[in-house]
Order: sequence, then C-alpha cells, then structure tokens
Amino acid sequence: MKPVNIAQFFQQLGQVMQETEQIGGEMHPYYEKIEQEIEKGDDADFSQELLAQVALAFEDGVDKYNELEKTILMMMAPAKLMILFKQFQSQYQSYVQGCRDMLAAVDPEQGFDLTKFQEAEKVQDEKSQALANTMTKMMRFIR
Repeated sequence: MKPVNIAQFFQQLGQVMQETEQIGGEMHPYYEKIEQEIEKGDDADFSQELLAQVALAFEDGVDKYNELEKTILMMMAPAKLMILFKQFQSQYQSYVQGCRDMLAAVDPEQGFDLTKFQEAEKVQDEKSQALANTMTKMMRFIR
C-alpha cells in the first residue's frame, strides 16, 4: 500500500472543512429565522410556510454534508494520523447526524419540535468544537 502524502491529505481535508463552513454559512440565515421565533416565546409563529422555507434550505445543506461525509469516510490518512483521523471521521459523522436531526425538527408537516431542535443544536456545537480540536492536533504533525 502506497503511503499517503501528508500535504495532499491536509489539502483535501482543508477543502472539505472549507466547504463545510460555507454550507453552514448558507444555512445560517434560515437558522436565525428559527432562533428569532424561539426568542418570542409564547408569541412564536412557526408557520408551515416558515418551516417549509427553512426545511428546504436545511435539506439542501444536509445533502451537501452527506456528500462531504462520504468524502471524509473514503479518505486515507497518513499512518501517524490514523488514530486522530478516525476520531475526526466519527466526529464529522456525529456533526452531520446533528444536522439531519435539526432538519427533522423543522418538518412543515409535523410542526416545529423545540426539544429536537435544541438537542441537534447542542450536538452540532459540541462536534464543531471537537472537530476543531482534532484538526489542531493533527496539524501538529505537519512540522
């Protein structure tokens, strides 16, 4: 088996993470719409129209995340990064699952599920931080 070039590995991984951030940025305005309604408390209006609009944007983002997840799972890491990269892959899968769960929480047919939304938000926050930490650890091997 041919050794994995560390520079190519980080270039591909960096591209995946850049795309991940870009997708998150595209979905953020729709996330903000939900957050604004949550802040209204009892006066919140999670109309079917709002949920359909948010769900459409989230579905597009989740589809893109699913493709990036496949890319990450197909990647081979240099030998000295294998353990950390396996952690990274697992964290990325959990992050994407959190995104899927958030999409399910804004179902226009079922209505808005605050508990599911907040749980998904927590998973995404935790996994985003874990991914950043693992990436930092892996970057130490460049030197």
